[in-house]
Amino acid sequence: MKDNHSTSRAPAYITTEMYRPSYQPILIGALSNTLEWYDFIVYATMSEYISDNFFIFDNKRDALHVTLTLFGMSFIARPLGGIAIGRFGDAIGRKPALLLSMGIMTIATTAIGFLPGHASLGVAAPVCLLIARLAQGFSAGGEWGVALSFISEWSPPGQRGVRMSFLSLTVTLGSLMASGISAILMTQLSPTQMLDWGWRVPFLLGGAAGSVMFGLRYFADETPIFQAHMTNSRHRKARTRNISVGKLLLASGFSLNWTVSYYIFIVYLPIFARTHTNIRSDHATWSNAITLISIAFLIPLIGALSDKYGRLPFFRMSCLAVITFAAPAFWLIVAFESLAGTILAQLTLGVAIALYSGPGPALLAELFPTESRSLGAGLSYALTATIFGGFAPLIADWSITLTGSIYAPAVYAMMAACVSLAAISFLPETAASQLT
Repeated sequence: MKDNHSTSRAPAYITTEMYRPSYQPILIGALSNTLEWYDFIVYATMSEYISDNFFIFDNKRDALHVTLTLFGMSFIARPLGGIAIGRFGDAIGRKPALLLSMGIMTIATTAIGFLPGHASLGVAAPVCLLIARLAQGFSAGGEWGVALSFISEWSPPGQRGVRMSFLSLTVTLGSLMASGISAILMTQLSPTQMLDWGWRVPFLLGGAAGSVMFGLRYFADETPIFQAHMTNSRHRKARTRNISVGKLLLASGFSLNWTVSYYIFIVYLPIFARTHTNIRSDHATWSNAITLISIAFLIPLIGALSDKYGRLPFFRMSCLAVITFAAPAFWLIVAFESLAGTILAQLTLGVAIALYSGPGPALLAELFPTESRSLGAGLSYALTATIFGGFAPLIADWSITLTGSIYAPAVYAMMAACVSLAAISFLPETAASQLT
């Protein structure tokens, strides 16, 4: 399967005139996807306050573990969303599927913002919270593959790396928004105010913005490549073709370093700093925000470079960086317990994430054909995120308790990077390929 000079030929019905030079479709897909990921990640930034409101334990550590378990359980719904919304997007259209995922995410996020806690609803409160999180996971699982298909099919050859890097950028920007708003609230409000009502504000803001983004998606155009594919009689039967299991597993192995690094170094690391060191909560959150800004700056640059120099070299550099620097970064945070040390550690690991995130979406889009792109790309990423990424914060914190070592989360990330490095050796170089 390995082919370092792959230049797959597009079907005759896919022409260069189908690609729109304007960035308007990219921006519509990207802005809405930013909100999707903001809604999904803000739960983690508010996890400490959610645990106090929804779970009654004598030990606050146990309450946090249950809250992180719910964070991970929401990932169980991601493959289901990847299958259901992905198939819907491949069969009916990218635009209807994008509207469906945005609608589900907006309703679920708003519901969390208004949901009463354990003091009012008792055991029903965490049950309702779980249902809302499963809905968010279902939406996020379907969103990724459909948004990836939508943006790739508007991107001309030779520009897919830079244009599709905006999809990774939306994940970073969504997380940045979640971290930034959370940091502002934690700085401006007292701990009592945050616990009483402040934690709800990010969810309600996300729900309100979701209504606006739903309207933007409603007025977007369907991709010409998908329209041509649907009307081409020779390819109608191909829409039901099964996805290669080998390609799906290879794409999942490739995604492993991507997802584990993100959820360990961006989602869990601030929690680690707040709970295992004497670093202030707002300092840990600001470090996360600064790191995300840096990642956001690097992603389009690396995406553009991958169009010129290929995708694979950047993936290899990312894996090697995680293997080399993950353990020293955790040592630096614990040894100095300072804002500067935390920022330096996170920035180092953030570069590794950017190296993967820049060209990553383009590669996934180029691996799968039009008739199964939404399902294939979405499901492969969702499976990896569910099994290894979503539970990464819980696994990381539990592994520290089990082993007594602060380096346990770093070892987990290093192992994931090793697996992805092996998978990359079987991947074709797709930078010069045509969508099929």
